[in-house]
Amino acid sequence: MARLLLCALLGAGAALGQVPLSLPLATLAALVAVFALFRRGGAGFAAGWAFGAGHFGVALHWIVEPFLVEPEIHGWMAPFALLLMAGGLALFWGAAFGLARRLRLGLTGLAALWAGAEMLRSRAFDGFPWALMGHVWIGTPLEQTAAWWGAQGLTLLTLVLAAGLAAPGWGRRAGVAGLAAVAAGWLWLDPGPAPAPDPQAPVLRLVQPDVPQAEKWDPLRQPEHLRRLLALSAEGEGAALTLWPETALTELLEWAGPVLAAGAEAGRAPLATGVVRREGERYFNSLVLTDRRGAVTALYDKAHLTPFGEYIPFGEFLGRWGIRGLAASEGQGFTPGPGPALIDLPGIGPARVLICYEGIFPEEIAAPGPGPVCCCS
Repeated sequence: MARLLLCALLGAGAALGQVPLSLPLATLAALVAVFALFRRGGAGFAAGWAFGAGHFGVALHWIVEPFLVEPEIHGWMAPFALLLMAGGLALFWGAAFGLARRLRLGLTGLAALWAGAEMLRSRAFDGFPWALMGHVWIGTPLEQTAAWWGAQGLTLLTLVLAAGLAAPGWGRRAGVAGLAAVAAGWLWLDPGPAPAPDPQAPVLRLVQPDVPQAEKWDPLRQPEHLRRLLALSAEGEGAALTLWPETALTELLEWAGPVLAAGAEAGRAPLATGVVRREGERYFNSLVLTDRRGAVTALYDKAHLTPFGEYIPFGEFLGRWGIRGLAASEGQGFTPGPGPALIDLPGIGPARVLICYEGIFPEEIAAPGPGPVCCCS
């Protein structure tokens, strides 16, 4: 039991490399420690699961926030959601540790299986590639290498580096050499200051009304929120496009015509905004593009929905116990859209459109080829 508790604490320490703390060396130290436990014969399925549970319990702390918008109604479900997510995702890591122990693999073998488990976690069911080990390098020069091998490749390299540092003899020397290479890459890949913006580039007006989630759906406050959106949209001159956030409109799309027209008029430009739309009994978290008069010219439905916020995993089963998708005001959760799409945005051209959570699926961002990405959040 003490060993499992230690693994859980190490997993929690590994999560410190994720945002918002962004301490990648803390993650690396925790990984080296758990690899050392495995090398000494003290880590199998249970230890891997405990490490994962500790990691995801900290890294996914935000999963409880949708339940706290109306805590008097949904707050009791918050700890169960976090425990279910952390414990369920930890099974992937436990399986990697257990299989490596059964096959009597070394540290490099465990690193490979672990990286494979992360790839499976990123794709199983609807996929949940959140808090990958490669993500701890976000905000550092090493994130540039993701352009070569993606977040999954960066995850594998991180695990192999930690395995090398935990290995005895020549393996440890290789790990130290790898750490030196990381330090050199840190300096070599630093992009330096951002280039000055092109004065001839189109101007995009990004509007963030900063409305607390607990107030967003309050019908008494919605007129005030709309006035704020319109006032911010009217500021400045010469924008090619005005962009509002995800679900900026609280009306269904079928009723939102006057608001879309007002937004386009205020910004004196086409408007792109998040909105909920309905088809029969199904609801979609969507982004629409209008012309300068507010008429809808393009539409995208969010394909990857946020677990527990927009749908409940295994919702049909859990629905029997009264647990529903909390982000849908109609109470039944959202329906996923058909998938990747390009929308011709004024001032940008054809762009890959994403909505919030979908930004963690990089393979789909790159699928259409090089070009702009518009992530509405």
